Amino acid sequence: MINLDNNTVSATLATGGSGAEQLVKIGSEIFVANLGGLGIDSSISSFNSATDILSSTFTVGHRPQALAVDANGKLWVLCSGIQDWLNPANDTPGKLVRVNPSTKTVELSLSFASWPC
Repeated sequence: MINLDNNTVSATLATGGSGAEQLVKIGSEIFVANLGGLGIDSSISSFNSATDILSSTFTVGHRPQALAVDANGKLWVLCSGIQDWLNPANDTPGKLVRVNPSTKTVELSLSFASWPC
């Protein structure tokens, strides 16, 4: 957490995943895309913004990195997929995923035709 009054770090939060990327706030929850850093992650974490407590971590697709909220309050996640240069059989396509932020369930998953995306 950043104290905007004096621009100092006041607290840190563990996301439940690795390689935290973009954040969005929907209502009283903050959603974090866990890209994976040097590894591979497939999860989104959510925090209660009033208590800073991790409320859930759920799977969406390999390497989620961009988040957006639509006019209906749904969370959209852009997942870049995997490109394994050493073993292309491990490649997975990117996805665009729609999540219900109340239930933290994937409602729609649209895979891209091929990698890279």
